[in-house]
Amino acid sequence: MATAQEKAVDEMYKGIALQLYQGVLNGQKGAVDNITSQMAKVQRNLVLNMQQQMSGMQQIPQGGQMPPMDPKMLEAMQKLMKLPMIDSIADRQKKIEITIEFIDILENMPSSNGMDAKTLAQTKEILTLPLLDTVKNPYEKINIIKSL
Repeated sequence: MATAQEKAVDEMYKGIALQLYQGVLNGQKGAVDNITSQMAKVQRNLVLNMQQQMSGMQQIPQGGQMPPMDPKMLEAMQKLMKLPMIDSIADRQKKIEITIEFIDILENMPSSNGMDAKTLAQTKEILTLPLLDTVKNPYEKINIIKSL
C-alpha cells in the first residue's frame, strides 16, 4: 500500500512540476514577445525621427552650415539605419538577435531616448537567456528558470 501512495504522490508532484514548467515557459515566451514588440516600436520611432532630421538637413541651402554631429552618434545612426526592422521579422530567435543588436546600438548612443542603461541591460539579459523549449539539459533549464 505504501508504494501505491508513493506513486500517487510522485505523480501528483510530477503534474505540479509540469504545470509550473509550462507556466514559466509561456511566461518567458510572452515576456520575450512583449520586449521585442516594445523595442520594435522604439526602433520604428527612432528611425522615423532620424529620417525627419536627415530630411531637414537636406533642406539646408548650399553653402549653409550643417550642425556639428557627434561621431559616436553618427556611427550609431548608421548602424541603426542598416539594422532590419524588428517587427518585419517572423522568426522568434532572429527577432531576439536583432533586438539585442538594437539594444547594443542604444547603449552606445549618447542619449538612449529615455531608456536608462540599467533597463537596457536587464532587457538584454532576459533576451540572451536561451528559450526553455530549446534546452535539453534539465539542470540548465533549472538555471534559466532561476534567472527569470
